[in-house]
Amino acid sequence: MNNQFFDQEDVREHKGLGILMAVISVLFFIPCIAGNLKNSTYLRFRANQSCLVFLFGAVSSLIGTILGKIPLLGWLIGGIVGWALGIISLILVIWNIVNAATEETQGKPLPIIGTIEIIK
Repeated sequence: MNNQFFDQEDVREHKGLGILMAVISVLFFIPCIAGNLKNSTYLRFRANQSCLVFLFGAVSSLIGTILGKIPLLGWLIGGIVGWALGIISLILVIWNIVNAATEETQGKPLPIIGTIEIIK
C-alpha cells in the first residue's frame, strides 16, 4: 500500500473519526460496524493503519511477556526486548496520529508496517 489519494470531501467528512481511530487504535473496527467503510477509501485506509498499530502493540507485548518467562535471564531479555518494542509501538502511535491529523488528500502509510493491507 503506497501513498493513496482521497477525495477532499471524503477526508473532510471523516477526518474526526480518522483521528479518533489513530488516538485509540483499538477503535479501528468502528467504520466496519457503522457501514462507512464501503463508501470511504479514507476511512478504510485510516482503519487499516490503526489496526496495524493495534496489532503491533499487542504482538510486542506478547513477545515481551513470553521472553520474560525464560528461566534465568528471561526477565532481562524479555525486559529489554519488550521495552524496545514498546518504544517502537509508541512511535508508531504518535506517527499515526500525526498522519491522521495532517493529511488532506494524500494518505501516507506508516513506516515498517504501513504497507500491510488487512482491511480491504
